[in-house]
Amino acid sequence: MSKAPEVVNGLGYSANNLEVAGRFSASGFDLKYLTNKEGLGAGRQAVREDKTAVWQCMFARSSDKASGAVFSANPRPGQMLVTINPQGQVMSFSTRLRSQVISLRWIKTSCLNSHRADAKLALV
Repeated sequence: MSKAPEVVNGLGYSANNLEVAGRFSASGFDLKYLTNKEGLGAGRQAVREDKTAVWQCMFARSSDKASGAVFSANPRPGQMLVTINPQGQVMSFSTRLRSQVISLRWIKTSCLNSHRADAKLALV
């Protein structure tokens, strides 16, 4: 969770003077499907690689608002929600400016002619 304020500040927002609440929650990774498709060993490897869960951190002006809002995917004005995987990589960032919701998600893109995968931040 210590990485979350760096993410918020790095995106041009200020996490200063904001309270933070966090939770460790399941990611959208389908472990059952992987295990059925590729075997128990592949499932265990995915758990070891921390693909099955993420940190969600909510920033708000008070600890009560941060704690209550961390279970919501839709931040209110002045709140920011950051999702980080266990390796410290940003998975998503959401905030609301008055009536407009801004969501950024890391999307993996792969090059057809290379073995490397790139990630980019996309406005959703």
